[in-house]
Amino acid sequence: MKLVDLAAISRRHFFFFVDKCNKIYRSGHDLAFYRDLIAMHRETNNLAALIDDDDFLVKIYNTLEEWDMNKRGARMTSFAVLKESVKFWKNYLVELYDFKLYEDIDDKLTTINERLEKVFC
Repeated sequence: MKLVDLAAISRRHFFFFVDKCNKIYRSGHDLAFYRDLIAMHRETNNLAALIDDDDFLVKIYNTLEEWDMNKRGARMTSFAVLKESVKFWKNYLVELYDFKLYEDIDDKLTTINERLEKVFC
């Protein structure tokens, strides 16, 4: 069994690994930015509304910068381009959001892969 399969067995397993990652890998400002995003999500619990919220998108951009996504050969685009892209793919992102790692999604993998390929490529 692969580690990713183990993490996806249940919600409890998944959050066990999230907690380990947060304790070991992230700390300081980068973890604080991420926790702010999670708090915004919990308060709203509506991805479509969050995508329409410029403050949320700014926090995503800032979090990616804090995570050094603009280093080591990777180059982030401008915030304006990121915002335009996220809004363009909003319907697919909301659809993907409805799939849960801890649910049986084997019969939906083709759909998930098609959406992911469009959004990320």
